Amino acid sequence: MTNTYVFECCTNDLQRDIKKLKSYMDKSDCKIVTVDVSVLNFIDAVRVCSLVSGYHYAKYIDGSLTWLVKDDFTKTSIEPFMLSNMLIKIKNTDITEKVSA
Repeated sequence: MTNTYVFECCTNDLQRDIKKLKSYMDKSDCKIVTVDVSVLNFIDAVRVCSLVSGYHYAKYIDGSLTWLVKDDFTKTSIEPFMLSNMLIKIKNTDITEKVSA
């Protein structure tokens, strides 16, 4: 079963929010998990992905961790830090173009 975690940085304390995510991984069976960090800015998204990926890998060496990021720039910036358990995807957004006649 795949779990999905939506990362919310509502405390303005990124370290606390990372601990909250790690706690979620401890309490849930997160061998296969998707984490949505698309609400974070580029720097914070890179920090969260690099810190939490190692934690997940140590806990579930044969698991899978998918990160949803907001844009291609963030994706390509995280890719050099990828572990064997990571996938990085750009979050799909529906953009409707309004055309006036």
